[in-house]
Amino acid sequence: PGTGEILGEVADGDAADVDAAVAAARSAFREWAAVPPLARARILREIADIVRRNARELAGLDAANCGNPVTEMMGDATIAAAQLEFF
Repeated sequence: PGTGEILGEVADGDAADVDAAVAAARSAFREWAAVPPLARARILREIADIVRRNARELAGLDAANCGNPVTEMMGDATIAAAQLEFF
């Protein structure tokens, strides 16, 4: 954020980390593709519910990071949850 405050820490990645992430994504895609469509829909709805339950915290982090109002970021969380349900 513009204040220089640290909101959290993340690990630095290198090329090997990228390769490992791509391999994991390929493996996960094969598993996900085998999940029946109605089960996938249920999982995405559960994720949407998690986003909604944590919308205020997510909005607060986003607002602290980029300076937008929390209320505006709450709208983004709502849209994200709706998109998860759509797909």
